[in-house]
Amino acid sequence: MKSTNLSDRTDFEAATGSPCSLNFRGVNLSNSTAPLDTIFIKCDFSGADLSKTDLSGLTFRECLLQQTDFTDCILIGTKFTDKSDLTSAILHRVDAKKSVFSNSNLSKVEATDGEFNGADFFESKLEQSRFYRSDLTDVENFSPDRTYISEAVISGKTVDKWTVLRTEYTGLNLIISMFPAAIFVVSLLVKTYASIALSVSVR
Repeated sequence: MKSTNLSDRTDFEAATGSPCSLNFRGVNLSNSTAPLDTIFIKCDFSGADLSKTDLSGLTFRECLLQQTDFTDCILIGTKFTDKSDLTSAILHRVDAKKSVFSNSNLSKVEATDGEFNGADFFESKLEQSRFYRSDLTDVENFSPDRTYISEAVISGKTVDKWTVLRTEYTGLNLIISMFPAAIFVVSLLVKTYASIALSVSVR
């Protein structure tokens, strides 16, 4: 992705339409007044500080957002599409209700106390991402891949029927979670023993 010379806060706040290939790499855009209904295309926000900024309704198409700080951002209805790369982005305390992460890379994302109600993760990578105390109610197309999910609110249609959530279990939760497996193993052993015993008696 080729970017122009380094852009600044003024360029970000004044952006309109579909700005392309702007370079905000490492720029402090915290608490900015974000433009309305703007589609950023192939822009570089890697390492930028977008914390405490209302990005509702914006679209980031094929953008670089690696290690971008979205802490305390409002991302309601925000769209990240077309292979946007959010690797290692920080999403602490974001309000990302109804946001769209489509065909994007969210590997190693850190999300604590986030609101992702109704968000869509269509064909997005979530490898080694961490969702801690986040609300994942009714998210769509959420397919964890070695994803750390702890103390999250998960209900509704959080995961499609083919997906298995890998959640951390410790202490009492670990013991409780092992009961079904233990019952299955014991019943299997009993059936095996009965089968062997029956076979021996027939002989």
